[in-house]
Amino acid sequence: MNRSWIAKFCSRVICPALIGTLVLAAWASVQAAPLVNISVEGRKAGTTAWLKTIPDVAAGDVIQYRVMVDMAPLQTSNTQPGVGGPVTTTIQSLTAGLDGMNTLSMRLWQAASDSIQVNFSRGPIVDEDGELVDHQQNAIPSAWRNGTGAFGGNLKPRGNGNNDLGEVRLVRSSGNFAGIDPSAVFTPPATNPDNLNQFTVMTGGQLGTINVGWDFARGTGGGRVNATDAGSPAFFVTEDTLTNSADPIVGFSPLVLGAVPEPSTIALMASGLIGLVAFARRRRAA
Repeated sequence: MNRSWIAKFCSRVICPALIGTLVLAAWASVQAAPLVNISVEGRKAGTTAWLKTIPDVAAGDVIQYRVMVDMAPLQTSNTQPGVGGPVTTTIQSLTAGLDGMNTLSMRLWQAASDSIQVNFSRGPIVDEDGELVDHQQNAIPSAWRNGTGAFGGNLKPRGNGNNDLGEVRLVRSSGNFAGIDPSAVFTPPATNPDNLNQFTVMTGGQLGTINVGWDFARGTGGGRVNATDAGSPAFFVTEDTLTNSADPIVGFSPLVLGAVPEPSTIALMASGLIGLVAFARRRRAA
């Protein structure tokens, strides 16, 4: 009797829900095909491995972070609205130096409702002469601050006593593109006396998400794919036509603090439930 109840519950409620979730997730990943992927990675101060999820954090922990840029694989397609109708771009070639990203304007933030709250505490400072000194710019690799207007970011109040970081501007020299292979574009320097690119965990809890996204306060971003020479046209990110479209040209992945189920764990749960249903049906048939 109990097996029959379990079989009915799984087959009618849990399994369809899980399978539907997995199918929808797979469909979404196929439909959303960014040409560029930007992600945040972190590590506890004193450790060396960069992670996309740090499961065990507590108040007082200091987390170093970096931002990674990686162009999507060949044959990735992205569709944007155009004057005469949708325009689809498919990555047919990626050539070092000619393809990739050239400029990025971004911010790092989290929701004030997250149970794990962090505080960004480094931004530009005013020196004794009253001049603005952007020490945080030293967290930008040299190749990404060769262009005019590179800036390490300003602290932005989150509204609960903690700060986010905005107005980060990364600029390569004119005509120089990078990011075909995963590249750190904003990262603590090897020697870091100013404690750049790190934040402090202020409150413990279940989950905190450090998001990365565009900050149009200092411009947009530009990149290129399928270049044949230095004169090939680039694409430029605009808020309305590219980041708010159904198929964003740039995809963003956050750094997660706290224990969350990995996709493989969810898939394993679904497989286990499916197996449970099949077992129960075989027993009933016997």
